[in-house]
Amino acid sequence: IDLNKLSKVAGAIQDLWCQNIAEIPSLWKGIGPSLLLCSNPAIHYAVFDSVKHRTLSKRSNATSLPMPEAFILGLFSKFIATIATYPLIRSKVMLMVTSKKSIIECLCDEYGKAGLRGLYAGCDLQLLHTLLKSALIMMVRERVTKTAHQLVGANTRTQR
Repeated sequence: IDLNKLSKVAGAIQDLWCQNIAEIPSLWKGIGPSLLLCSNPAIHYAVFDSVKHRTLSKRSNATSLPMPEAFILGLFSKFIATIATYPLIRSKVMLMVTSKKSIIECLCDEYGKAGLRGLYAGCDLQLLHTLLKSALIMMVRERVTKTAHQLVGANTRTQR
């Protein structure tokens, strides 16, 4: 390790800290909504897997969904996840570009101004952006999972 370079980096960090101490908290301004937005993929996969399991349990010997069904289910599950979390997405952006201090303040302000329309302003663009992409990902995921299971199953049978 080059101690000269390390001391220069440490000096630069110290200078930034001393000059901008008041602005340091603003670097983490959107961390609360970002952490809550981790629930979006959790909801997406939970809905997808739950409906998939129910669908496959009604079919004999089925281990994966056909590609068109996986696409539709991926679309549906991402729709549910996005609708459930969109106000958080919006509040994250609002926190970063306004002087508001909390998620609750952003959500209450938007709801007070325009009701549910305010909370979901721009949701149509977000849905357009994410639905097709997520549906394609889930369709490919099903195909890859099915192929992997077939390969592992074939390898297991040949090793016996």
